[in-house]
Amino acid sequence: MKKLLIFAAVLVSLTAYGQKPSLDHSVYDNWKTTSRVSIPNDGDWTYYRVTPQEGDAVLYITNLATGAKYTIERGASPQMNASCTKLVCKIAPKFQETRQAKIDKKKSDEMPKDTLARPLK
Repeated sequence: MKKLLIFAAVLVSLTAYGQKPSLDHSVYDNWKTTSRVSIPNDGDWTYYRVTPQEGDAVLYITNLATGAKYTIERGASPQMNASCTKLVCKIAPKFQETRQAKIDKKKSDEMPKDTLARPLK
């Protein structure tokens, strides 16, 4: 009986020690969202956008045929031409610049604007 009680105490202490920490609001800030996942018609390319809760998104582009990988900081709205030889996208303004403009209550024409990225060949 004594051995069973010791075994139970050890088992309870091990399960209590092995528990994962609970989630709180500081953990949510590290989560990222994947969006705009696309594979064009030829199937040789794929692209997707990873967006953190706060900060700048990154557009990932991969050529599945050759394994070539590209990243475009703040890339948004990617579009590939019909022959799948060129990709163009917008470059969103920096998160911090947009946030500061909102804090300063700037008008929409004074807000940071998107730009156009050079096409990948």
